[in-house]
Amino acid sequence: MSTRATIKFTGFDGIQAIIYQHMDGYPEGEHGVKAVLEHFFAANEDTYGRDTRYDDPSYLAARFVGFLYNTGHAEDGLGVGIVAEDPSDIAYTYEVICNGEYRPAVGTYAVI
Repeated sequence: MSTRATIKFTGFDGIQAIIYQHMDGYPEGEHGVKAVLEHFFAANEDTYGRDTRYDDPSYLAARFVGFLYNTGHAEDGLGVGIVAEDPSDIAYTYEVICNGEYRPAVGTYAVI
């Protein structure tokens, strides 16, 4: 069974974007969401240098979806989506807190 999760990109005005991840939504491990987010932050910094958009949650969320597809984490095209609210079947939710600092903080919350 898949471990479903949402990743919420928030800023000073609250939630700006919510990404739904159908599989591999668990927090720990090599392919867990926390590791994937850290890999994304590093790739974002390498690719864009000072223009990380860490102060723009919606733009950063769009970059994250592109990253998932480019790295094979969303290879089938069905495992990632943009949603307006949490689906009822998620196990975890994550919050990427974009407050303009170097790297966003990431919070993890079990929903089960």
